[in-house]
Amino acid sequence: MIRLVLLLICLAGSVSAQVVTVRSGEHGDFTRIVLTLPAAGDWRIGRTETGYEVELPTANPRYNLTDVYRLITKDRLRDVAADPASGRLRLDIGCACHVIPFEFGPRNLVIDIRPGPPPEASSFEVPLSGGAAMAGLTGIGIGAEAGRPEVTRPAPVLPDRKPAYSWIDNRVAVRPIREPFLPFPEEPAPPGTEALDSVAEVLSQELDAEVDLAGFRELLIDQIGVGATQGVVDLQLPAKPTAREGALETPEQARVALSRLPGLSVDAGNRTDGLQTDGQTCPDEDRLAMKDWSATDDAASEISAAKGKLLAEFDLPQAEQITAATRVHLFFGFGAEARNLLFALSKNDPPDPFLVAMSYLVDEDRSLANPFENMQSCDSNAALWALLAAPDTEPLDGLNGAAVARGAMELPNHVRSVLAPRVVTRLQALNDPTNAEVVQNALARAVSKDDPTLRLLDAEIALSENRPAEAELHLNTLDEGEATLAGLFARVEARFQQQIPVEQADILALEAFAFEQGSGAKKEDFQIALTRAYALSGAFEKAFGMAGASPQLDLDVWRILANSGADSDILTYAIGLTAPAHDLLPGNLRSTLAERLLKIGLPNAAERFLNDETDTQLQAEVSLANGDGRKALRVLASAEGEAEPTLTAKAYEGLGQYETAADLLRAAGQEDEAARVERWQRKWPEPSENEADPWAKLAAFAKDQAEGPPLPPLRAAQDDLDRSVATRAGIEALLQGVPPPS
Repeated sequence: MIRLVLLLICLAGSVSAQVVTVRSGEHGDFTRIVLTLPAAGDWRIGRTETGYEVELPTANPRYNLTDVYRLITKDRLRDVAADPASGRLRLDIGCACHVIPFEFGPRNLVIDIRPGPPPEASSFEVPLSGGAAMAGLTGIGIGAEAGRPEVTRPAPVLPDRKPAYSWIDNRVAVRPIREPFLPFPEEPAPPGTEALDSVAEVLSQELDAEVDLAGFRELLIDQIGVGATQGVVDLQLPAKPTAREGALETPEQARVALSRLPGLSVDAGNRTDGLQTDGQTCPDEDRLAMKDWSATDDAASEISAAKGKLLAEFDLPQAEQITAATRVHLFFGFGAEARNLLFALSKNDPPDPFLVAMSYLVDEDRSLANPFENMQSCDSNAALWALLAAPDTEPLDGLNGAAVARGAMELPNHVRSVLAPRVVTRLQALNDPTNAEVVQNALARAVSKDDPTLRLLDAEIALSENRPAEAELHLNTLDEGEATLAGLFARVEARFQQQIPVEQADILALEAFAFEQGSGAKKEDFQIALTRAYALSGAFEKAFGMAGASPQLDLDVWRILANSGADSDILTYAIGLTAPAHDLLPGNLRSTLAERLLKIGLPNAAERFLNDETDTQLQAEVSLANGDGRKALRVLASAEGEAEPTLTAKAYEGLGQYETAADLLRAAGQEDEAARVERWQRKWPEPSENEADPWAKLAAFAKDQAEGPPLPPLRAAQDDLDRSVATRAGIEALLQGVPPPS
């Protein structure tokens, strides 16, 4: 009997408490909001003073608002948040719009925010708490309830369809199975029809009874159909049916469901600050609200008061007092002091990982452990610290840029001036220029107009937008103060983007800084800057040595060498390149090196660098330079589109097919080149009919000498030699009688 119970449990579906995911998208003239419910259930939407509110049957549903503003702006949906008291989802509308809700399947509630007034007598304009309908926007409501006026709803206009099989009306008579028999669960999970026979056989053995397999199959199908009509079972068709012409896409004010949905059971939570990217709850806002960690801006008095409270009655600091003192230190930007305080006094309990990580971040450093991982989607200050704690190369999927900007603006001015530049550059790199500009403006308010931090930030933004020349204009004034080193790094980056040499003074300054602090946190920055600076200045031996085992830096040096290196450097490093190192270079870089070697006059060496990404014209030029006209023609024949006629003519000329080469050149409009090729076939131009032309007699003489019956080879050769001597004498006599050109 145990096996029977387990089997029936497997057949039963359960509606578990899960998160309600909220997504959105722009559709031209309207904005669409989609709520994905964990299971089918009842819902209502009503009008509020600022927009609408969505009510689910559970007291406090848990919403995932991570992706709400990923694809839309706040033009129509100004804000969305969960009411901590009622658990309703509040939609703040920022336009003269109304909403049209409908269900798409049993678990998707779609709400379209459309411009203009709502339809007449729409039930979606009635507040959920009762009262008269409000004009201007729309909400959702199903049915009338006590205290709410009856409002008519337009019937949805649906396309004509053929009568489909009704699970309700076409029930079949099933021969009852001998008792005892356990009733089917109310919400069975749909089993595969291929397993129905084996299920019935197991039941038959357990009940010691004969079972009508056909009837049992019909009974299961019937129960699954009932579950589908109630919205608790999802049925998938083998193939997606073709949309009928003229079918309505989203019928206005339609509730697409076969019957009233059962209630939802959702795990409640009173959070309004979103969820992490892994679905976990974001930390409380109070744990990271740095703006509230000090009552005044007097660092001396605040730190003194916080340290004075550390010693209690028994000279043992309490956890609350340690946390308060650490927060005061962080508020004023003393990261190392805050961290020392935490580890020195937190004897029994481990220190707060958030405070430890923040103590590194305010000092422009990172801890090995990152407690803010996956928190970039939180709608709180956690998103800001997650951005700062993540490596610069991390893509940070689901980043809540608005929360990052809001958190940066709430930082104390002295902390904001340190952290805001990195926040701006990271937002720029993550394609969020709008919020980057917000943080940049907040930084401008926190520091003086002459602060070099602003000029450095403008330069870094210009570099991120590929405007290196403009960046250098901002960097020219950063010659002293704390921004000097950062300015040097940025200046080298600007020169690298332009592929122009770095000034020797900047290289000497970088070397001095590297000697002083190169083994610290900026060791990698010094390696990148010096490697590029050496290469751009032509010191490739130093550049390759500085690049070390870094593949990316090695490629940077090779790219500089290929684009702007001297011919002697190309010969030094490219000719003797080993095969494994040769294959590690990307195709476009190898093509550039092949072109440089061909211009130097080393087509054999250039051929080693040809690859699939090399332009067919360059491949043909290398083949021609190596005397292989047939290979050049094969390469040109494989090119997409028409080959360059001059290059093709050179290939035929190299094979001795002068007539074909001349025809190609003449078709390309290069008459002089065609005549030059024809002279190799002893095809001379016709003599001029102008007797005053001094060259006419010479042309006629050469033509007369070329005509006549064929002679034996030796006689023909002797005649050619005689004609050559005579022609030379005629040319010399002609030149003596022709005045030199003016």
